[in-house]
Amino acid sequence: MSLDPNAKEKVRILVVEDEGLVSKDIQESLKGLGYAVCGSASAGEEALRKAEELRPDLILMDIILKGDIDGVEAAELIHEKLSLPVVFLTAHSDDYTLGRAKVTEPFGYILKPFDERELHTTIEVALYKHRMDRKVRESEQWFSTTLRSIGDAVIATDTEGRVTFLNAVAERLTGWSHEEASGRELAEVFNVLDEDRVTLIENPVTRVLKEGVGQELRNNILVGRNDHSIIIDDSAAPIIDDKGRISGVVVVFRDVTERRRQEEKINELHSLLMAIREIDESLLRVKSEPELFQQICESLVKVKDFKLVTIGVADGETKEVKPVAVAGMDNGYSAVTRMTVDETELGNGPTGRAIRSGNPVVVHDIETDPAFAPWRGEALKRGYLSAVALPLTVNGGTIGSLNVYGGQRYSFSDGEVEFLTEAAGDIGIGVRSLRLEKELAESLVSVRRLLNKTVEAIAFMTEMRDPYTAGHQRRVAQLACAIARELGYTEEQVEGMRVIGFLHDVGKIVVPAEILSKPGKINEAERALIKTHSQVGYEILKRLEFPWPVAKAVLQHHERLDGSGYPSGIREEELTLEAGILAVSDVVESMASHRPYREALGIRRALEEISINRGTSFMPQVVDACLRLFVEKHFEFEQ
Repeated sequence: MSLDPNAKEKVRILVVEDEGLVSKDIQESLKGLGYAVCGSASAGEEALRKAEELRPDLILMDIILKGDIDGVEAAELIHEKLSLPVVFLTAHSDDYTLGRAKVTEPFGYILKPFDERELHTTIEVALYKHRMDRKVRESEQWFSTTLRSIGDAVIATDTEGRVTFLNAVAERLTGWSHEEASGRELAEVFNVLDEDRVTLIENPVTRVLKEGVGQELRNNILVGRNDHSIIIDDSAAPIIDDKGRISGVVVVFRDVTERRRQEEKINELHSLLMAIREIDESLLRVKSEPELFQQICESLVKVKDFKLVTIGVADGETKEVKPVAVAGMDNGYSAVTRMTVDETELGNGPTGRAIRSGNPVVVHDIETDPAFAPWRGEALKRGYLSAVALPLTVNGGTIGSLNVYGGQRYSFSDGEVEFLTEAAGDIGIGVRSLRLEKELAESLVSVRRLLNKTVEAIAFMTEMRDPYTAGHQRRVAQLACAIARELGYTEEQVEGMRVIGFLHDVGKIVVPAEILSKPGKINEAERALIKTHSQVGYEILKRLEFPWPVAKAVLQHHERLDGSGYPSGIREEELTLEAGILAVSDVVESMASHRPYREALGIRRALEEISINRGTSFMPQVVDACLRLFVEKHFEFEQ
């Protein structure tokens, strides 16, 4: 079932999750991704009942469920009764849990917590795997039914090994009529070699007459009267008369040439399916288009009889199709051959036509196909006898082609072309996802750059009102980032500390400039007004959605562990680590710098202050990190 907006039906999913809020969140995510939630269940028994009633296209199953039946047991019963695809949702990735889950043959796992992209990709891969498995099963069922309907060939002999009977099928397979074969030695009519077509197989009648028990042989070569050979399975059994004596031997055999060919084809399709599954898994891992292209070529070339797999991308200006990934027996083929997308001789091969038309182009016989003439000599030298080119489509446009070369004529059946077309579609999905990720990353960088400039502009606006402390917020941010790194913060968290440092005094916008720059001692009323800047800064910043606790850190940066700070006098257990980092950075920078009402006290005095108040006013780990920066790593403020 497709997620194409033009499709008539949406994929119907049953959600099995015993946590109500989690279940609702998953359902909303599914709806947002374009799926239809046909129902939900919170217990294994309910999941079984609803799966049978609703027959969903896919089931998202939590492993740990309330009740007597957990997710693994429920999935096993659903698999046995309904053959519906199940994707496990779990926070448990231990070997025991995964071992139990594997028995149910799930179509995927999603570890909690997960994002919508992971959920979407896992569901699409599971639906694809289920669809492909169903196709293989249908093919195998059809093949089995066909074999049962084919009649067997029968030859009967007397005790001397002379032919006494042939049925119509035996006549057709051996080339002998019943009249012509009667009375002849079986070996003359039934000429069988082993698989290497060299060794003559011992006459089965002779062995049966000698040993008195039936014989069974497989995959022998029957050479008919006209030297036409086929692969057969045969068996021979004694004919027992009413006195228990052997009165002859009956040989039953069937032409399994086509079955052998089909088995090989199924094996090839199976290996192709495995390659496509490997491609689907690689879509989740790769981080660049070249890596994706190479991984796909290496996965497909593992398929039997695929000698070479390449991916070419069309150059819009030169019209040339340039190889960007190659796997298999290339032997310089990609380097010495040239293909284009224009309507010239070099553009009318399978690659150019596939890109122009947007449809697969198959060359069943390279030696005789006139459109392959420009590359025939190089291809035949390397053992390429057939080829297929499949267009790679991204966002409605064809960017290049997936090219596969086979070592036999007619290597590519309709089924294989269908599989390869799906693989080419997966490549398009992968490229589209990688390009979207790149665009999102570039957008994030632009947004982050705009945020930084905005933050710096706000900080500059604040400092313009207080020229005596110009650069204070920038230097506090510098020290706060250094302490955060020393404490093991990620670069994303360090960026948050930089923003917090730049904005921590934004609340001083309500304090008159003459108070901020007053050279003498300030009075109690003025001090009380200055102390409001933390709360004012919080009120301003809480309206902005930052990915970090900016407003809260600004509110708390004058609070102290022992409750002696302001504006709320909160204690250690309520303080955030960001506020603790900001408090130490603010004190150190302020004491080390000049103020209107005093000269700079210097770094040494500032470090003494935080050391004395370590554990009472300031967080010990923050003080220790700050001391290491100045004493051991010789940190200096930027001027």
